Amino acid sequence: MVNLTLRGRKEERVFKASENLKSNLEKEIKSKNIEILGPAPSPISKMKGLYRWNIFLRSESAEDITSILKKALDKSKSSGIIITVDVDPC
Repeated sequence: MVNLTLRGRKEERVFKASENLKSNLEKEIKSKNIEILGPAPSPISKMKGLYRWNIFLRSESAEDITSILKKALDKSKSSGIIITVDVDPC
């Protein structure tokens, strides 16, 4: 499981960036067995002046997730948005 957290000062921009990232992930998945959950607001949706949204990826294979994640993150760069990747967030 991988948790992607997107943070930024403007909630609308963070939401749009999370939707864009999800779209890029869906394009890269193709035939791989990866489930995408979200995007959804973080349980604490605003911290230190930054709005936070999460996307979770779930798969049996860590290699599958890392390969699509690299490609999707390269396509999803957005000014003012910080993306944090947490592998096995338990």
